Amino acid sequence: MTTNADVMNELANAAQAATALTQEVGDKVANINAAINQLNSNVDSAIVNVNAAIPNAVKSQMSQTIFLDENNGDDANDGTSNKPKATFKGCVNSIPIGSLATIRVKGGSNLTVNEPITIAGKLISVRVDNPETFKLIINDVMNVYSSSLTFYYTIKEIIQSCDTAFFHNNATIRMAASKITALNDAVRFFNTSSNSILNEGGGFASELSLSNAEIISSSVSEYTIFDCNFYNSLVFCLYRDLTIGDNVKITSDYYTSQQIGTENIYILGA
Repeated sequence: MTTNADVMNELANAAQAATALTQEVGDKVANINAAINQLNSNVDSAIVNVNAAIPNAVKSQMSQTIFLDENNGDDANDGTSNKPKATFKGCVNSIPIGSLATIRVKGGSNLTVNEPITIAGKLISVRVDNPETFKLIINDVMNVYSSSLTFYYTIKEIIQSCDTAFFHNNATIRMAASKITALNDAVRFFNTSSNSILNEGGGFASELSLSNAEIISSSVSEYTIFDCNFYNSLVFCLYRDLTIGDNVKITSDYYTSQQIGTENIYILGA
């Protein structure tokens, strides 16, 4: 026979069991909350690390120095000082569009162009370790579209054997050379382009600079520094201290020329 005392004991035991279960559940909930807080902290930390890493990664790609060594380099290399590229084209192709890069030519190396190169949407400067002996050897055309190409230091000699050294469209090209030697098929140094690779219509403007050069072209019948085969073009042109022969023309007959002030700065239009 169940007595009131037995009922009270069962109720007391049930209450104790419920209290213990409530405490256990509370402990588990606390542990879960602690784990969630730790996870949130880890996620926040990871986001901070990613946010810090992304700009550094982007910066390293959008502003970089690439080393070039024609004698000891390999285009499969990453372009660091210890693992330089072998060709100018290899350097250019490794530069992302929209970025700024310095191509550093290591001592004892020249810069030789043996196949067409296209520079589109890139800002490139070329620095050399041996300017007193450095040569730019152009055996095929360089196309410079909506980009800048600047050679620091005076180049000892530019040797050109192809029809055109530079096609340009909306480009900035700056260089100084002690000598330009035009050989074989060389007809012109700079020439305008319709820039079909970028599918841009209408006219364009470029800025070109060439100074300090003796132009040697005895092996060709006629040689033009600033030539034109595309109309609706405008070129801001700086040239000075050029020594030219009878078969060398500064500008093409297609261009009209307007000097700015008393300096050797001209606007060429076609």
